[in-house]
Amino acid sequence: MIGNDVWVGKNVTVCSGVAVHDGTVLGAGSVVTGDVPAYAIVVGSPANVIRYRFDDQVRESLVELRWWDLDETLLRSLPYTDIHKCIEELKNLRSSKCIVDQ
Repeated sequence: MIGNDVWVGKNVTVCSGVAVHDGTVLGAGSVVTGDVPAYAIVVGSPANVIRYRFDDQVRESLVELRWWDLDETLLRSLPYTDIHKCIEELKNLRSSKCIVDQ
């Protein structure tokens, strides 16, 4: 399973049955033999987590908010240069009565 918002570098191999969770970055040439947590950056053969894209709280919020299910036109106005402000606006969008989950 490959999650949402995953970046896959050139010549990456993901073994059968492996879960690559949302927001992950798979470095070029990596061989992914085990499950990869959300918003991790993995490289190597076998692939190992070298770091995470965000701190624990931000990662948990992004997974919970499932921003990729929102309409693209709503996403265009988000302040992507400030992740904390972006999360707050995503929370507001999710709590809005005019947003329907898919």
